[in-house]
Amino acid sequence: MKQVKTVVIAICVAVIASLNASALGTTDYVIDGSGNEVSIPQTHNSTQMIRYLGEKGGSLSQPSDLYIDSNDNIFIADTGNNRIVKLDQNCNYVTSYDCGGTLNNPKGVFVSSNNDIYVADTLNERIVHMSQSGEFIEQFVKPDSDLIDENATFQISKIGITQQGFLYTMQGQYFMMIDANNDFKGYVGDNRLGFSLKRLLIRTFASKEQQSKLIKDTPTSYYSFDIGNDGLVYATTGEDAASNQIQKINMVGENVYPEKAYGEKYYNKETNRFCNPRFVDICVDSSGVIYVIDAYSCNIFVYDQNGNMLAVFGGKGAVKGKFNQPVAVDVSSNGNVFVLDEATGFIHKFERTSFMESITKAVNCYTLGQYSEAETAWKAVLDIDANYPVANKGIGDALYKQKRVKEAMRYYKLSDSKSGYGTAFSVFEYNFFRSYFGLIVLISVLVISIVIFVVIRLKKHTDKFVETYYSGGKQQ
Repeated sequence: MKQVKTVVIAICVAVIASLNASALGTTDYVIDGSGNEVSIPQTHNSTQMIRYLGEKGGSLSQPSDLYIDSNDNIFIADTGNNRIVKLDQNCNYVTSYDCGGTLNNPKGVFVSSNNDIYVADTLNERIVHMSQSGEFIEQFVKPDSDLIDENATFQISKIGITQQGFLYTMQGQYFMMIDANNDFKGYVGDNRLGFSLKRLLIRTFASKEQQSKLIKDTPTSYYSFDIGNDGLVYATTGEDAASNQIQKINMVGENVYPEKAYGEKYYNKETNRFCNPRFVDICVDSSGVIYVIDAYSCNIFVYDQNGNMLAVFGGKGAVKGKFNQPVAVDVSSNGNVFVLDEATGFIHKFERTSFMESITKAVNCYTLGQYSEAETAWKAVLDIDANYPVANKGIGDALYKQKRVKEAMRYYKLSDSKSGYGTAFSVFEYNFFRSYFGLIVLISVLVISIVIFVVIRLKKHTDKFVETYYSGGKQQ
C-alpha cells in the first residue's frame, strides 16, 4: 500500500511539474535552416493573468484589441461591454470610456502621441476621437470619394495614425488613408498575386467569354497592422497567403520586409489538411523586434528586422501563459509583452528573461548599425545557449557588415544559412580577384606563354619527325 502511495505521489509531482513547465513557457523554440524545431531557453516568463478588474472595472467581455501608449498605460477595446478600458502598466484599473454610452461594438483603439484616444466604433461605422479625459472631440466616417465603393461598409476594426498625421484603416487588400479633414487620401498596400500556372494557362488558352465567367483571383486581405517607431506600417495577411504573411510597408506602399514564408503550417484535424498560419495581430517594440499571433496554434512568433525567427512561445491551453483565442499583442517600453485572449477575457503579461534581453540587445545593436557591439552581444547569447541557431547567423551578419567576409562565411556555415554564405562567398571571391588581379594576370600570361612555347617546340619536333619518316630514311 505504501508503495502504491509513493507511485501516485510521484505521478502527481511529474504532472504538476510538466504543467508548471508548460505554464512557464519552457517549451520555447525556433526553427533552424533545415526546418527543424530547436528547443531554446525560456524567452518570456508569464507573470500575470488578469480578467477581473475590481469593483469599478468589472470583467472584460469579448475584448478585441489592446494598445500600449507612450506612458505604458494599457487601453483595451472591451467590445462586449461597449467601452474602452484604461489600465496602468501593472494592469490596475484606471478608468473607462464609452463616449456617453454611444459606442457600439468597438473593436479597435489607438492612442496618439498627445494622448488623445481614437476608437474604431465598428457597428456605428465611424472612428471616434476623444481627449484623454474622455471628452468627445470629433468623428470620422466613410469619406466621400469616387474611388470608394458606395456600397462598401465602414465597419472597421484596426486603426492607427502615422507620423505624418494620416489615419490608417484596413480595407481588404489595402489600407485607406484619411486626413484630419476626413478626406480620402488614397490606398496603400503591397498585396500582389504570386505566380500561378493555372492562371497563366487560363490567360493563354481561355477565350475572353470563358475568362469573364471565371472567378477572378484577388490578393489576400490584410488582417492586422501596427505603426512602428520608424514610421513604417507593419502588417499581417490572412491565411490565404502562403508567403509574405508579414510585411513592412514604406512611404510609397512597397513591402521592404524579406519575402518568404513566415510562421508554421498548422494541421487542422477537422478539415484534415495543413493550413497556413493566421496572424491576427502584430506589434513592433522600440528595438524593432516584431511579435505576431497565430490564431491556429495560439503561438507568439518573434522576428527581427531581417526576417529571422528569434523565438516561439505561448501555445494553446488553459494554464498560465497559454491561450484559448489570442487576438491582440503589444509591448511596453520596458519589454513586457501583453496578450489579450478574446474567448476568456484574460490579459496575459509576460516579462522577458535574461536570455531574451540578450537577444534583444544584439538585435538593437545591429539595427542601430553598431555591428561590432552586435557581434559581442550575439556571442554573449551563445554563452547562454551554444545551440541557438540565430546567434551564429547574427554574428555572420555583423561580421559581413564589418567587411570581414571570410569570418562571416564560417558563422553562416555554422548556422546553415545558405543565402548568407552565398552572398559572403561572392564578395570574398570578388575581393580576392580584385586584390590579386595583377598577379593573376601575370600568372595567366606566363601560363599562356609556356603553353605557346611548348606547342611551338612540339610542332618543330613533329615536323622533323614527319620529314625524316617520309624522306625514305625508314627504308634504308
